[in-house]
Amino acid sequence: MDHNAGERRNSYRLVHEVSIFLETLAPCPGDDPIGHIALCGSLDISPSGLRMKLDQALPLNSILQMAIQFADKKRFNLVAEVRWVKESSEEYEIGFLILESEQTDFSAWRNLFEEGEFSEKSSR
Repeated sequence: MDHNAGERRNSYRLVHEVSIFLETLAPCPGDDPIGHIALCGSLDISPSGLRMKLDQALPLNSILQMAIQFADKKRFNLVAEVRWVKESSEEYEIGFLILESEQTDFSAWRNLFEEGEFSEKSSR
């Protein structure tokens, strides 16, 4: 199930492992307020997206909530769209586009790359 139609990155990617708490299924009204959460690691991250491995496929164009946590406990609550899914041995590689959304840490996430430790300015 390879839905990756070639390289479409519009920003640089960093191979940086972070922990990701991904809500793979939102709760139904009246159910437990927490849906299904998967804990996974990233393969790479960027200001506009990320790539991870997961033990299940996710529907293309799904919009999911996630919390990204760095080793120093810095955490970002974000919303992202599944852009592509690629099956590999017993797991799936999934590409996400991070969406600008109210009540998320979208601006802080972007600033992490533009002005923070991952910016091109700070790596010079």
